Amino acid sequence: MVVGCRSEVIARHPRCYAREEVIFDPLHYLPLIEQKINAFDRAAPLQGWDLPEAFTTLQRLMEGRMHKHGRREYVQVLRLLETFTLADLRAAVEQAIDLGAIGFDAVKHLALCRVERVPPVLDRRLSLPATHNGREDLCQSLSEPALRPAGGRMSDQTPELLLAHNLKALKLPTCLREHHKLARQCAAEGVDHIRFLARLVEMEMIDRERRMVERRIKAARFPAVKSLDSFDFTVIPCSTRCRCSRWRAASGSSGVRTPSLWGHRAPERRT
Repeated sequence: MVVGCRSEVIARHPRCYAREEVIFDPLHYLPLIEQKINAFDRAAPLQGWDLPEAFTTLQRLMEGRMHKHGRREYVQVLRLLETFTLADLRAAVEQAIDLGAIGFDAVKHLALCRVERVPPVLDRRLSLPATHNGREDLCQSLSEPALRPAGGRMSDQTPELLLAHNLKALKLPTCLREHHKLARQCAAEGVDHIRFLARLVEMEMIDRERRMVERRIKAARFPAVKSLDSFDFTVIPCSTRCRCSRWRAASGSSGVRTPSLWGHRAPERRT
């Protein structure tokens, strides 16, 4: 079963044919559990999720050193399964445990290095980040560039995997969804990389503005959505279509949207 909105796939879930059977995909619920971390132990979608033993060890170490924050970081590690395969993430978790760098940043860094086939850059003196300053030092050490070994070569799927991960982290769903199709179109038209990037960013901005308008309309709880094209100007004789068009054009040319409120003035209240 595939659920989509316009050209975007919202969810993909296997269909259930048996009676009174429930099929959970734990990855669908991890973003919500990350926000409401106290429901982690009682979350029904996570019950019976068969994960390697290294994940259980990582969870125990994180919760023992960082308590509630460690539990949230463990959920962030599980969310890396949205980008990486279980085998790559398992190897990164086991390597992090062996190095004593127990944390989301360390596991993510080791998983990226495993995909890129480069040696990890970790400070062995930084064990579990129990303090805020230690976490900042760990993040700084993880941000240092790693040198590619001689003869090392990234696989063909590595750039696509890293691009998808970074676009998800930056919250650019339109760029993630449209960059393949737009790249082929620009290559056929002979468009350079600057214009390709400009088109891609413009699509993201248009889609983001559309979603913002939809959220505001939904939050306002309007009974019906209407525009000037469907407005009945005979109800208000003092306003005409030409006048409204001039107001709309003036507000659009100045770059400022000027709202027009029509109706009788409310009487003043006297105390």
